[in-house]
Amino acid sequence: MRRFGSLTETYLNAWLTEFQPNGAVIWGLNRWGIVSMLNRLEKETGLPCNPHTFRRTFACLLRKAGVDPMTIKDLGRWESLEMVQRYTRSVTFEDSMKHYQGAVGVGAS
Repeated sequence: MRRFGSLTETYLNAWLTEFQPNGAVIWGLNRWGIVSMLNRLEKETGLPCNPHTFRRTFACLLRKAGVDPMTIKDLGRWESLEMVQRYTRSVTFEDSMKHYQGAVGVGAS
């Protein structure tokens, strides 16, 4: 079962074909280009846009979809199961949606 859209799949496939193990450049952006992009996105949306928030949201969305914590740990490369459990226990999907609904103008589903 796919957990993301076709556009995301296209971007992921493009990234996987262009990925350079040295990690210096992704889609023509170096580390500071990505930081700058995330800062602009945060300013425009009012939502936290940083790697930590994305990882936490990733864990919460997977848990909401019924994925077991050990699988989430492996997918997100967390070192401890306790961290995954802390993320998925402390922030419910509904709590997260309250913050995102206003910024993106969508209702709860």
